[in-house]
Amino acid sequence: MPWSLVRTFTDPEDYAASIRTRRVELTLTEPGSFTGKIIQIDLHRLWMQRIFDNLPRILHAVLVPDGAAIIFRIQPGPMLLEAGVEMHPNTITRYSRGQDFQQRSFGSAGGDDVTADRGNRFCRSSACRV
Repeated sequence: MPWSLVRTFTDPEDYAASIRTRRVELTLTEPGSFTGKIIQIDLHRLWMQRIFDNLPRILHAVLVPDGAAIIFRIQPGPMLLEAGVEMHPNTITRYSRGQDFQQRSFGSAGGDDVTADRGNRFCRSSACRV
């Protein structure tokens, strides 16, 4: 059954552990009071997620073996690097199943991603091939 969820966080470890479809390590690069928000929508084999956080950070993630992801930035803001390349609101990045990546934010950051499992039509395209 489809579902949706909105969660807010003050603990960066809880926030990182709640990001779906990947193992995440989050390192804050400046002190401050952390706040994060995750919005998740599950439509069976297609998962959507929007994340926001307020402090500069480095995020290292490894996608789960059964899914591929398309990641994009939702709004302009402080510089956000993904794999060393600056992300803009018109930047779209595709990752294959099991692939790892890093993001570095220099302030408040937000992004969306769409992930599909192997049985999904999207995932049967080249997006899920290693």
